[in-house]
Amino acid sequence: MKKVYRGNIRPGDALFVLLPCPMDKDYQWEDTDIISQLQVGSTGIFTPVEYDEGSIWEQNGATLALKDVAEYGFPDGRRYVFFETERGLVFAREAYESISDATTLQEVEEYVLKMIN
Repeated sequence: MKKVYRGNIRPGDALFVLLPCPMDKDYQWEDTDIISQLQVGSTGIFTPVEYDEGSIWEQNGATLALKDVAEYGFPDGRRYVFFETERGLVFAREAYESISDATTLQEVEEYVLKMIN
């Protein structure tokens, strides 16, 4: 990690983030078409949420405290990541209309800084 825009993490810290799906471009499930393209070593801007005691996953009568798995995670596989691939910049363009034509991480960074300041 080279930059931190908000939070208590420092550049260089290791950050463990729970993904909503496997990192496999051939795997797609609802709302995972963006993040499933992520690869180890990808360069991008990632905006995970910090899990707290109320962060739980319930399914089939079972409950998982997400904080037991990772400190951070992405609520879905579309809106929280902006990253570069061989084919260019990947992100949910329809979710960010004001930067839908962005082609560089610099443009995304300017947008993110504007939104959080």
